[in-house]
Amino acid sequence: MTVPTKSLLESALVFLGESLRSFRSGSLTFAILHVTTAVELVLKERLARVHPNLIFKTLDSEKLDRSKTVGLYELPFRLSHFGVQTNESELATIRDVAKWRNEIVHHTPTYDRNSAIARLGEVYNFLASFLVNQLKVDLKSAISADLYKTASELLSEWKGVIAEARGRAIESGETPRSETCPACGADGVLTEDADGTIRCHLCGENLKAGNCRICDKPAIGHPGWGDEIYHDACLAGYTSSLGPAYNVKLRCGKIENFESLEFILTKP
Repeated sequence: MTVPTKSLLESALVFLGESLRSFRSGSLTFAILHVTTAVELVLKERLARVHPNLIFKTLDSEKLDRSKTVGLYELPFRLSHFGVQTNESELATIRDVAKWRNEIVHHTPTYDRNSAIARLGEVYNFLASFLVNQLKVDLKSAISADLYKTASELLSEWKGVIAEARGRAIESGETPRSETCPACGADGVLTEDADGTIRCHLCGENLKAGNCRICDKPAIGHPGWGDEIYHDACLAGYTSSLGPAYNVKLRCGKIENFESLEFILTKP
């Protein structure tokens, strides 16, 4: 492993700090926006520890274009080629982070406190784990004591929000589902009603169950064409193997920029 520059990691911690300050001051949208940048930078830092040039988008051109780097959505796949694996829950978090930033930049959404807590909690939890396991950085030593206290308070509140959602799931009287919600990554918050709709009592998503068309294993997500269900990881892996011209934006098994799925899936 080569010795990396510290700039990416240091920048990530700066954005993490700004996210915590924004949360503390009540600016939830900026808290989410800043933490998404922190996630992208820590992933790039890990990639740079394999080789500094790996963060650049095009590696096989005659001249390396240093103005374009790998995007947040593609980073986990490039990391996986070098033995840095992310599990399905972590992939879901990274996909959501990419989507949230796009929403904020292009649609200026607002978030109520519980929605922000649900989103921020899972991302801070991911960051703390990734920093320790992949970068050997302890969150407590990386940020100031007052910001660490803010992070701890947010994570405690996040656990409370999830506990309340689990309580609502139990009280609903609907059939409980044991799967993790693919939209928000929470466990124990899914129920299925009489018509087969699966509802998340944390993020409010309405989902369907079925077999993924690509791997033929059970999946939960938004039905696409013909009520078909896909694992995000299956679609992402398949479309990324076809090259950037066929990439699609995914969210919870739903394709958000509608290229011809039939053409993509039947391409030789």
